[in-house]
Amino acid sequence: MFTREAAKVSAAASFGSMYNPFIRDGLAVAASGTWGGEPLRVVGRRILEDGDAVALSSLLDPVEYQRQRIGTGQALAGSFVEYVISTRGAEVFVELYREQGSIAGSAVEAAETVLGSTVDEIDTQWKDYLRTETQSGAEQAAAVRP
Repeated sequence: MFTREAAKVSAAASFGSMYNPFIRDGLAVAASGTWGGEPLRVVGRRILEDGDAVALSSLLDPVEYQRQRIGTGQALAGSFVEYVISTRGAEVFVELYREQGSIAGSAVEAAETVLGSTVDEIDTQWKDYLRTETQSGAEQAAAVRP
């Protein structure tokens, strides 16, 4: 829990306090590497398979995101940030974090600008990533931890 909160404070100090809660919580959860002791990709895949995953455009909307159950919303947020970092790199995530606080429109516009696709395309790519069986290094490490 401390790791998550420290990540939020550190990001606010480094990039400013303007944030989208989905992106902020995603950073915090991804910093811990797991949700409930399980790798984020595994948890995200389970949420998706259970039919509880909602559209990325809804998760990027602060009001809609806050309506999600914590176990669903924050776990999906962490899996999304892990997806961005794993597939695009940490530098791209930092750019996304900065942009979502500086674009006058919305976090959806920031995601589309930084990631170079429509929010629906990003949503599909992220969920395809969750469906794959390949484990990241973080997942492999978490799987062998006692």
